[in-house]
Amino acid sequence: MKVYRYLEGRCLQRPAKRQKAIVFPLQSHPGVASNAPPINAFVAVAATLFLFFTTGTAQQTPGQETAPLSAEAQEAASQGVSFFRQNQLPEAREQFEKVTQLAPTHPFGWVNLGSTDFRLGQTDRAEEELKMAIRLDPTAEQAWLTLGIICYQKDALDAGLAALSQAVYLDPKDAKAHLYLGVLIRKKGWLSGAEDEMRKALELDEGNAEAHFNLAVLCLEEKPPATELARRHYYRALDLGAQPDPELELKFKKKSP
Repeated sequence: MKVYRYLEGRCLQRPAKRQKAIVFPLQSHPGVASNAPPINAFVAVAATLFLFFTTGTAQQTPGQETAPLSAEAQEAASQGVSFFRQNQLPEAREQFEKVTQLAPTHPFGWVNLGSTDFRLGQTDRAEEELKMAIRLDPTAEQAWLTLGIICYQKDALDAGLAALSQAVYLDPKDAKAHLYLGVLIRKKGWLSGAEDEMRKALELDEGNAEAHFNLAVLCLEEKPPATELARRHYYRALDLGAQPDPELELKFKKKSP
C-alpha cells in the first residue's frame, strides 16, 4: 500500500478517502539558521527562537513586570541560540534549561526550551514548557504557534485551533501562523476556511512554496475540482523550490484534454 508523509514526518497508510496530505512546512525565524531538509519533505519543526535576551526584558502584559535576565542567564541564552543555529539541539537544550533555572519567571527560557524539546521529539515535555511560557507571557506568539502544532500532532484539534487562532490574533502578519491554521482547519473538514487561511498566507508571503502546494491540493478537493487553479499553484510551488509530486501531476494529466 502506498504511503505518504504527514506533517509529523512519519509515513502513514493512506486513508480510505485517499486524500492528499496537507502538511506543515519547515520554517525558521529570520536570523535563525535553518537546517531544513528539501522543501518536499514537509516535516513540521519549530525552528523559531524567542529572542527576548537581546533587550533583556520580555513583553509585558498589563499589571505584570518581568525582571531582565541576569548577565549569567543572558550568557546561557546566547550559547543556547548559538547551539540551536548549529543544530546542536542537546547542547542548546542544556543552556535553555539553565536559563529557566536562573530566571524561572522569564518566558524566554521556557519558550526556547519548549521549541528545542519539540525539535528533539519530546512533545509532552515541550507542551508543558510552552504552557509555562504562556502563563508567564500570554503574548508569546511563538509559544502559541508551536503549541498549536503539537496539539495537531496529538490530534487535539480543538486545542490546536485555539492555540493557532491566538497566534494569528497576536501576529496577524505572520504568514506561517495562517498557513498552519489552514492546515489544521482543513483536517477538521472546513475546506473553505482552510483555503482562506492559505490565501492570507500568500498575501503576506507570495513566495511561500508550501502555501502554494497546499492550495493546489485544496483546489483539487473542491467539487468540481478547480484543476487549472491547482495547476498554477502547483507549478508556482515548483518554481519556488518544491520538488515534483508524481501523484498531483498524474491528476493534472488525467484532467488534460
